[in-house]
Amino acid sequence: MNTKLVGLILVAGAMVATGCEKKDEKKATPPPPKADAGKGVLENVKDAAKDAAKDAGKAAADAAIALRDKAAEAMKPAVDKAKASLDELTTKAAALDPVKKAAASPLVDGVKTAYSDLTSKVDSMKNASADAWEKSKDAAESALKAFNEAVDKAMTAMK
Repeated sequence: MNTKLVGLILVAGAMVATGCEKKDEKKATPPPPKADAGKGVLENVKDAAKDAAKDAGKAAADAAIALRDKAAEAMKPAVDKAKASLDELTTKAAALDPVKKAAASPLVDGVKTAYSDLTSKVDSMKNASADAWEKSKDAAESALKAFNEAVDKAMTAMK
């Protein structure tokens, strides 16, 4: 028991002795100030709140960008299908007799324009800011709907 007590006293003494050593003034670096000493407590609290708000805003923007990227990726199969529909429609229109081809030509042109609008809206969504991506997504979805309606109209007319 005495050995443990003596050991504990020696350890405590060593800790106190190392804490009392004279440190070299050149090597010692003071800890960075946590708050501006010239400012009042209220200003420091305001600054900390602003920093926290910036961090929260950045986190929210990062989350919105991640959602935007997922939404753009989710649109890719629909755009690929739209391209296949456009190709199929163009092939069918080219095989029509001259009278039907002339009648279908404006409808095919309308589908091509709708496809161009769709791809433009999807590209805009991919590059939209964190604040604007949802509106861009809605515009891309509306363009997809318009494209599908134009394809249905053209296919029906070519029957």
